[in-house]
Amino acid sequence: MIDKIKSSDLDPPQHLNNFIVTYGSPIYNNFKAFNIEKLEYTEIDKLMFPQDILEKNISFCYNFERKKDIGKPDWEQLIEE
Repeated sequence: MIDKIKSSDLDPPQHLNNFIVTYGSPIYNNFKAFNIEKLEYTEIDKLMFPQDILEKNISFCYNFERKKDIGKPDWEQLIEE
């Protein structure tokens, strides 16, 4: 059955996901070296788990706060290249 699904039958993504940091990754283990001030729990984890559970570091994915703003990429220039 799955081989009968065409990409035209699927809904397009409704939004793009933000970049996340995963538990145990090189960025997670050394986030300060990657312009990250602190790691934060994802919104879904904050909805699903009470704070005392979150503090046991059960999360696999983390949002983050940058130390220094890097601005927005110039997509038009990138496309023209």
